[in-house]
Formats: sequence, C-alpha cells, structure tokens
Amino acid sequence: MAIQPLPHGLETDLEIYQAELQRTKNGKGIFLQVGFNVLSAQCPRRRVWHKFFIEGAPKTALNVSAQLYWQVLDALGFDEESEPTPAIPGTYQKVVIPEYLGKKVRGRIKLKKGTNGFPDTNEVSLFTACNK
Repeated sequence: MAIQPLPHGLETDLEIYQAELQRTKNGKGIFLQVGFNVLSAQCPRRRVWHKFFIEGAPKTALNVSAQLYWQVLDALGFDEESEPTPAIPGTYQKVVIPEYLGKKVRGRIKLKKGTNGFPDTNEVSLFTACNK
C-alpha cells in the first residue's frame, strides 16, 4: 500500500535531519535538499523534504526558495550579525551548516499535485519558529 501524502494545511513541528547540496537532473542547477522529520502525533514516523533552489531554476523559483530559506534561518534564530554561514560561491543563499541538524522549526505542509502520472507529494509552504 502506498503512503498517502500528509494533509494539506497541516501545521506541525519539523526536525531537520538532513541537508544536502544536489544538482538538478539536467545538471544545470543546484538546490539544497532538506529533510524534515514530522513531529506530529497525527502523522507519526513521517518525513517531508523541501528543495531550496540556488542556481539554474526560473527566477520565480529562486525568489520563493530564498524567502522560504530565510524563514528557516529566522525560525532557528539565525542572526545576520553573528558569524556568517559558509556561502555557496556565486549565490546569495547560504547553506544550512551541520549545527542546524536536529534543530526544530514549525512548518505548514502543502499538497503538491502530481503531474505526468506521478503521485501527489508534500512540501512545506511556510516556516516559523516552534511554539515554546
């Protein structure tokens, strides 16, 4: 039985367990693939991934990725005045450094409709700080 996507609009705490730079399938772009453990009693043992496009994507995708990426850093308490995170050459975005692994943010889950016979999937549409 196939795993069904998480409910659209679900707001839940997420724990960063993976952050990896990857190339797009055509090899012309770069994105940061971040994996999150979903920390919801409603959806135990589930994960969601989000691609933050860095290079080689349409301008709109790059702008949305930058906004969401900074939401994550803001939710984690990243202070632009503090020691800088290593930047990716030629870009304005910064990579999540290893000390952010295991940290928690709050996210709103979005249902992304599948195309060309592929099933629906999830991504995160908004990141905020976790409720204390």
